[in-house]
Amino acid sequence: MPPFCRPLNGPDYGEDLWLFQVHFMELYQHFTIAKGMHPVWDNPRPADLSGLLNYRLTSGRTPQLVWELRSMLSVIRLTYARLISEPAGPLKVCKNCGKVYYNSHAKSEFCSTRCRNYYNVRVFREREKGIETRR
Repeated sequence: MPPFCRPLNGPDYGEDLWLFQVHFMELYQHFTIAKGMHPVWDNPRPADLSGLLNYRLTSGRTPQLVWELRSMLSVIRLTYARLISEPAGPLKVCKNCGKVYYNSHAKSEFCSTRCRNYYNVRVFREREKGIETRR
């Protein structure tokens, strides 16, 4: 039996790494198109993220929706769909470097303290140049 057909939480489970690379690139492209940051000249075609994710509804006093994930790609797709569809928007783009990062605070605009500092220094220097040229 091939490794990707074995149970997901089993010790012998495995998937090809190139599949993950291709899939992450598709998700990144989808994210940039959804946020309106994709360059116009690329003629973007959003990745097809549709597909079936199996689930079941448990019975009992408080029924729960349980996702039945068959591969790591299913886990990644479900997590991405949850993150991109939340109203608070936990995935953001850094104002300085342009990288996508997980936003743990609602007011955060930068992926790290280092990026925030670089941005503030750059803005300060641009302001100082503007003052010097007016004199």
